[in-house]
Amino acid sequence: MSDNATQAIFEVTLPAPELSKGEREYRAFLRLLPELLPNYRGRHVAIHEGAVIDSDVNDIALIHRVHDRIGYVPIHVGLVTDRPAVVRIPHYREYGRGKMPDQQCPISPIGPISRIGLMGPMGLMGQIEKLP
Repeated sequence: MSDNATQAIFEVTLPAPELSKGEREYRAFLRLLPELLPNYRGRHVAIHEGAVIDSDVNDIALIHRVHDRIGYVPIHVGLVTDRPAVVRIPHYREYGRGKMPDQQCPISPIGPISRIGLMGPMGLMGQIEKLP
């Protein structure tokens, strides 16, 4: 048996992808967060060009005010807090399926009644029902 080792002929070095403005502003927010806590705790701050340009307790009012001042450009608006953010993952749920045997879906002439509720980040978004 021979010991053949494959050696690399050349090395490929790719440049790092350029970050979008929104990603740069988000990273600036994360970098500035420890400095912002004493003065802005519990408030939303708007980050533009890597610096805080305004703050408010109402994030929507802040966004409107900043866009009126600097135009509709990418900014980051974040809540200054030392608690981690709650991440919600949208999903759907099917109602009327997988019930216990004594709670079967009623049968209609065109098949079982199905209720499908669509769950989104704000809760029940809508219901689709097939009625008899």
